[in-house]
Amino acid sequence: MEVLSLEIIVDDKKKVLEEKLKGAENIDSFEIEDLDKIDARKSIVIFLKEPVNINYINQLLVSVLGEHKTKVID
Repeated sequence: MEVLSLEIIVDDKKKVLEEKLKGAENIDSFEIEDLDKIDARKSIVIFLKEPVNINYINQLLVSVLGEHKTKVID
């Protein structure tokens, strides 16, 4: 199965996330929203330029966000 978009929850500052995502060559666009005013985590919807096999999503996220921020649940 291949995906063109995905939503993840990340605990990082919005400015830092924007810089990382803007620099990614395989990301077409993205939207970042606060979960709520109390929770520091962000919901990120990522739209990819090309379909990516679901088995490689973790590698894609690690390459963009870094290993310590990324964990995909199967």
